[in-house]
Amino acid sequence: MSKEICMQRALELAAKAKGRTSPNPMVGALIVKEHRIISEGYHKKAGTPHAEIVALKKAGSKAKGATMFDKGRKTGTCRFAFKAGDGSARASLAGDFNAWQPARMRKQKDGSFALTVPLAPGTYEYKFIVDGEWVVDGDNSTYAMNPYGTINSVAVVE
Repeated sequence: MSKEICMQRALELAAKAKGRTSPNPMVGALIVKEHRIISEGYHKKAGTPHAEIVALKKAGSKAKGATMFDKGRKTGTCRFAFKAGDGSARASLAGDFNAWQPARMRKQKDGSFALTVPLAPGTYEYKFIVDGEWVVDGDNSTYAMNPYGTINSVAVVE
């Protein structure tokens, strides 16, 4: 299954929520493993879990080692989201797109954290800061070495 087909399906899922997600973007997500879709989700309406969380919950343990494709319809933005461990109180996002200055993420009702940032097409390095600890995005398997001998997550915005 090609990346283009997966991204097209994510856009189709996102379109299901047209007119119900403001101020958030419409987003669809799917989890693919061994060229097969194992889970799908979309952000149904404002105030409900976002597409990535829906897809991950549906996939359960089958998500381990899989790839997530997600796509929104709000041009010029990228939504970063992750599920932190139990009891995590604060989370921020830092990357080369914001000069590595941590931007506070919002805690969602389901305990995950999320932040939508304006991003032009390109490749960006980033990390999450969870309760003061810098961590990579466990849902993203694309990494780059940084000058400090550790790794950063990499997001590609098309």
